[in-house]
Amino acid sequence: MNLEQPCIRISVRNLVEFILRHGDIDNRTGGADKDAMQQGSRIHRKIQRQQGAEYRAEVPLRYQIPCDGFILSVEGRADGIIELPKRVVVDEIKGVFKDLKRLEEPQLLHLAQAKCYAYIYAEQNNLEEIGVQMTYCNLDTEEIRRFRETYTRAELKKWFEKLVAEYEKWARYQMTWRAKRNASIKTVEFPFEYRDGQKKLVESVYRTILRKKKLFIQAPTGVGKTMAAVFPAVKAVGEELGEKIFYLTAKTIMRTVAEQAFSLLLAQCDVVAARMRKDGKKCSCVSVTYRMLDFRTRSHQKKLENPTDVTEEIFAQIKNLLRECWQCQPLRLIGVALTDLTSDDFRQMSLFENTENHEKQKKVDGVVDDIRKRFGNGMIVRGSTMKTADKVARKAKAQMDLH
Repeated sequence: MNLEQPCIRISVRNLVEFILRHGDIDNRTGGADKDAMQQGSRIHRKIQRQQGAEYRAEVPLRYQIPCDGFILSVEGRADGIIELPKRVVVDEIKGVFKDLKRLEEPQLLHLAQAKCYAYIYAEQNNLEEIGVQMTYCNLDTEEIRRFRETYTRAELKKWFEKLVAEYEKWARYQMTWRAKRNASIKTVEFPFEYRDGQKKLVESVYRTILRKKKLFIQAPTGVGKTMAAVFPAVKAVGEELGEKIFYLTAKTIMRTVAEQAFSLLLAQCDVVAARMRKDGKKCSCVSVTYRMLDFRTRSHQKKLENPTDVTEEIFAQIKNLLRECWQCQPLRLIGVALTDLTSDDFRQMSLFENTENHEKQKKVDGVVDDIRKRFGNGMIVRGSTMKTADKVARKAKAQMDLH
């Protein structure tokens, strides 16, 4: 075997699923969600602990097959090896939700996994025959049902070689594609001009991958952390230092950014609307301005049908404006402006307007203004702006006190 040849590694489970996968309308096999996986792992450990001294749990196995131009390494971990006086049995444990009484035979993929382990173990330990035991356990009732079969090494060898031959076609295609991928990666240059500190981050990430270490980076917004991490990782893959890149980010980051932006806008609307009411003014035009991480600034404004000083009405218009032009990108700055101020109390009535709600909101704003005037701006805040109201209020307090 030429150890200098490239090696393709694949797990026993992935191998049999890739070649032998088939459909089934019954999806109650367990392992599909986090709870089922945890429950299945617990059942595995419980069954393994109940076995005798002849039972070896979680036995690692690996078998390398020389192919034309590369080595295929099939790897896995047998749930159990039972070493009896006259024979050896490979135990494969599966947790399922289906009724075991209706299970007439082992599932094809499950049995194929066990047969792979059985062949590898028999080949490496020179066994002429070996047993395979499929242990099924219902995850709800913990009922157990077992299926046993004995195979000769010759039977398993013929079956295993056919399985590997089917996969070898795909593995050869994968080798060809990998060579093309690596060649293209070598020509890739960093796509932007380096920002301050970004090149140092790129170099640190690459050295960390090269040395197989761990790296934790904390850097301010705008440095370009994402590209500084992804670019050297891609280059490392091209140098055969890794095979896959996993880039993980918060699942709800876009929603969180939006919630923070709207919360900040509401706090700002609350402040500027209060300043207008204090001066006896109403606005006829509202606008929102925001600046993204790349320093691009955008503004959007709207002319109102009726001048208003009601906080909720102003915020509703501001929120709609932002939704029309913003794609929830991270922001450096966001602000509200109320213009075209007037002292006119005239209001154009509409058949579709909820005048009752308008009057209620005016009364609420009046009560809030009165409390803040008597006891201070921080004595009453909106629940949805508690994390942002202080920041906005500190900046606006001095301005409001001057009026």
